[in-house]
Amino acid sequence: MTLDTLKQSFYRVKSGEIKVKSMIPLFLSLVVIPTFVIIVVTFSILFITGSSIEYNGVDIYPGDPMYQTAFYTIMMIMVGLLILSIFPAIIYFFIKPKPYLVWKTSIDGDTICHQTTRRNERLIGPNYVVTLSKLTQSYDVSYRDDVRQQALQETLFWLNLDDKQVTKIKSTNRRLSFQTFDQNKRLRHYYWIHFSNDGQLSYYTEMISYGSYGSNSVKSMNRYRFENMNHANYFTLSPKMNEIIRETNITIN
Repeated sequence: MTLDTLKQSFYRVKSGEIKVKSMIPLFLSLVVIPTFVIIVVTFSILFITGSSIEYNGVDIYPGDPMYQTAFYTIMMIMVGLLILSIFPAIIYFFIKPKPYLVWKTSIDGDTICHQTTRRNERLIGPNYVVTLSKLTQSYDVSYRDDVRQQALQETLFWLNLDDKQVTKIKSTNRRLSFQTFDQNKRLRHYYWIHFSNDGQLSYYTEMISYGSYGSNSVKSMNRYRFENMNHANYFTLSPKMNEIIRETNITIN
């Protein structure tokens, strides 16, 4: 699997749907669980070997009446925290993916998209971009081609792989991973693209981190699943977006 193969795979897809699910709960569990496991195992080894432990600033030994009380107290706290750290992972597996993007190709060959995020709803047509704020219900309509192209590249990441520096490309038969870096915004995007057994696009994971002065912080980590590719897909617009379309006489081809 190569980057050129990935581009060809996306080129063959003229329409489709993408649903998204945040991986932050799972990520937090995977980070925290090993820490508590190490602590529990360490205290278990200390108890089995009869080693002294420090409790409330005082060293206590196996013969001390406080030893077992302190040990059980510490272990109950650590095991309780370990169980709590598992809950985000459980929540992740029970959360259903949310609609994120529907795109299709018009009869004139233009890409048309409807994107839904936590904050905004965006409709990208053949010659316009409508952005609706979910919080304030305010909206912006642009007919500029450069605005439309930028919106498409922000929405469909595979359209601008040639314009960004793609590094650390790794591939197997069913997975391709790489990084891109936006110098202006100091954002680094990590992608893991997964393919089905028959070589079709299945899903991808995207992690975005912000780098500044040698440090990095994770901004988001999501898993996106492809559905209904090359099918007749329809946009599910909000009532407010439908109202904007009627007011502006926009045509969805």
